[in-house]
Amino acid sequence: MKKQIREVRLVDLAHYLLFPLLLILAIFGTVVLTCHWYGDVIRPIYFILVGVLLSLFTLRNLAIGLVLLYKAVAPMSLRDRCRFEPCCSTYMIMALQKYGLIVGLYKGIRRICRCHPPNGGEDLP
Repeated sequence: MKKQIREVRLVDLAHYLLFPLLLILAIFGTVVLTCHWYGDVIRPIYFILVGVLLSLFTLRNLAIGLVLLYKAVAPMSLRDRCRFEPCCSTYMIMALQKYGLIVGLYKGIRRICRCHPPNGGEDLP
C-alpha cells in the first residue's frame, strides 16, 4: 500500500473553499441591496440569477474545497486505510471535476461505501 501524503496547498483551499463563500456573500449582498432600491419587480430576476450562478460554479467548488479541507486535517492513520488507488478523497475531487456536483457526489459517495476489505485495486472515475 502506498503511503498517502498531504498534497493540499493553501492556494487550493483558498480557491476552492474561500472564493466560493465570498462569491455567495457578494451575490446575496447585491441582491438584498438592489431589491431594496428597485422593489419587487427586479427581485425574481435576481434570485434566478443567484440560483444559476450558485449551481453552475460555486457549489461544485465548495464541495471540492470541503474534500481538500478533509485531506488537510484528517489524520494520516485514517487516510492510509483506503483500499483503492487513487485514494477516495482524490477520486471524489476527480469525479466532481469531471461529472459536476450531483453525479460527482453520487460517484464519490458510492466509492467511499465500497472502500473496505477485501476490495482494492485501481478505480478511476
